[in-house]
Amino acid sequence: MDTPLTDTHINHDGELDPSRVLTRWCEAITGLFMYFNALHVRLTTHSTTDAYIGQCPVYQLVQLAKTMHEELARLEQDLDQPPRDTPATSQPAFNRLAAQPQS
Repeated sequence: MDTPLTDTHINHDGELDPSRVLTRWCEAITGLFMYFNALHVRLTTHSTTDAYIGQCPVYQLVQLAKTMHEELARLEQDLDQPPRDTPATSQPAFNRLAAQPQS
């Protein structure tokens, strides 16, 4: 689901600002990575006889951690893509990043 571009992505000229998009994207990845690490630590330190951690079934938390790991791998692949130097190809990429759901 696409979300509308917010003012945080727009520069003073009313255009999409690639540096703001990249900054917000990096902040979002950092947050996802921190939450993934916290969940991973919790899963690896809980008693294996517990069916729940807090109110959550362990199997659902394991699935969540797996999904988060897969998404982080996809985001890492995006980072590994060579930069495109032409505005014609860069602008759609920044538009796609800017339209990602925000947490």
